[in-house]
Order: sequence, then C-alpha cells, then structure tokens
Amino acid sequence: MANRVRAVGSSMFGFAERPAVGLRDPGTNPTQGSTRRRESRRVRSFSDVELKGVLDGLATVEREGANPGAVAALRLSLLLGWRISECLALRWEDVDLESRTAVLRDAKAGTRTARLSAPACRIIADAPQLGAVLAPGRDPLRPVDYKVAYKIWRQACEISGVENAQIHDCRRSIATRLANDNVGAAVIQAVLGHSTPTMALRYVADASSAAGTAVEMYGERIESLMMPDRRRSEGAR
Repeated sequence: MANRVRAVGSSMFGFAERPAVGLRDPGTNPTQGSTRRRESRRVRSFSDVELKGVLDGLATVEREGANPGAVAALRLSLLLGWRISECLALRWEDVDLESRTAVLRDAKAGTRTARLSAPACRIIADAPQLGAVLAPGRDPLRPVDYKVAYKIWRQACEISGVENAQIHDCRRSIATRLANDNVGAAVIQAVLGHSTPTMALRYVADASSAAGTAVEMYGERIESLMMPDRRRSEGAR
C-alpha cells in the first residue's frame, strides 16, 4: 500500500510541476526522496480441491439469487485465466462459439482474440443475455461494478472454506498448471494476454513438479552416458 501511495503521489506532484500547469516549482516533488519498499511476490494458486470448492460455492450463491452474469464471469476467470474485468465486459457480439474464440476489447495489453475451451463455451451459452455484455449492471451497455463480482467471490470462498483467495489468483493458478504441464512461456503469455513472456512467467507460483520431471529426465540422460564406465566399474568389483 505504501508503494501504491508513493506512485500516485509521485504522479500527482509531477503533473503539478509541469510548466503548463504551474502549481509547483520544478524539482520539488516530495516523493523523489522516498524509497520504494520491497514487496513479496504473491505465489497463491489453487489446488484441485480448492477449485472444486470455489465452483461449488459459485453454484450455491447463484441458486441463492446472485447476479448470473457476474457468476458466469467468475467461472470464466477460473477456466481461462482472464482478468475479471475482461470477463465482466465480454460483449456478446464478440463471442463466436462455433470457432471457440472471443475478442477482448478491454484487455489490458490491447484488443486481442482469445481461445475458448469447450467448458467455457458452455458457460457462455448458458448465461442469460441481459445486456450488451456478459455481466451488465444497471446500464445494459456497461458491465456490473467489480464490487459485485468480488462480493460473490467472497461468498463462494466462505461457503467452500477456501481461505486467502483473491480473484486474481485464478490467473496464477492456470499459469502454474500450464508450467507444470511443460507448456512454454510463449503459450502461457498468449493464454494470459500479457505483453511479454517474462511478465507471464511471473504468474507461475510453483513449477517444482515440472522441474522435478526435467531433472529426472536429464539425470537419466547423463546416467546413460555413464553406463559404459559404470559396467567396467561393477565388473572390476
């Protein structure tokens, strides 16, 4: 939070120092002498049990009358790793279930065409079309406020007993699973919609499973190279 406040303050004071604005003397930005604090990278991803729990929780809150579009958006985020803002603002006109693609016009890195899995297509097909977007608010042309989706998310997590879970962890979860299935950085980048593979790999919470498999395979390869020397050594004994 301190780093976020520092960044906003720096931008505000920097703007005030511009000659065209003239609200502060140049070089008087008070944030310039402050030090950015070290941040710990969040590494939370969901286990299969937790994923099932959240999905069951979403089904429960939906039956209890939760916004169906917001519930569908949360399910898409779990399935596809899209940002929740991208899911909420998904336009019906941009969805092609036949080709299993969707155009994300509000993507952070710019408009992109994303692939849809078969389960994702079923979620979209089952969602009620109440406006121009998947999860419309009072204005049928605009998505519902993020707070609505977050409230539903918290209720689903409480019902299922999943703790310390953020909606953004959906992205980290799919990236971690793909990495442990030996999917390359470029593919993870395409799935998450990041501008660079490096940024995408920051969402991999733990690739120890894939690392273990890689080490084992490499060890077997090296051992095969050592086999002649190993047989001679055993014969000498």
